[in-house]
Amino acid sequence: MPRTKKEKGDKVLPSPCLSDNAQFPHTTPYNKPPEWTPSDDEALLQLRSLGTPWKTISEKLDRHLENCRSRHAALRKKNTLETWSSEVEEVFKKAYEKKKADVWKSIAAEMGFNGTWQVLETKAFELGKKGMK
Repeated sequence: MPRTKKEKGDKVLPSPCLSDNAQFPHTTPYNKPPEWTPSDDEALLQLRSLGTPWKTISEKLDRHLENCRSRHAALRKKNTLETWSSEVEEVFKKAYEKKKADVWKSIAAEMGFNGTWQVLETKAFELGKKGMK
């Protein structure tokens, strides 16, 4: 029988941190998930592309919700970096150069910013390096 912890309102709920592995078969005694397989990755990407909520994905894959989210983010980043050819990069650069002033001017107007659009662009890149999402 798994040990429990008390939650708000004295309702006793199973605690994944204190449970035995029978209740949470996807965990080890150290609460680490098993390695992701290529079929797990494919299922994760497909479910999310269909708009499936994280809770449902977590249940279907028998993994913790945050583990699914972080794996999805890593896969998307990896797939994005791997699939860009030099030709696609060039098309992106040209499109960005053509539209960047309009994009940043629109953001400046929306936030009531009186500086130049270049300041906003620079700030966005700085924040991106810090992990802005």
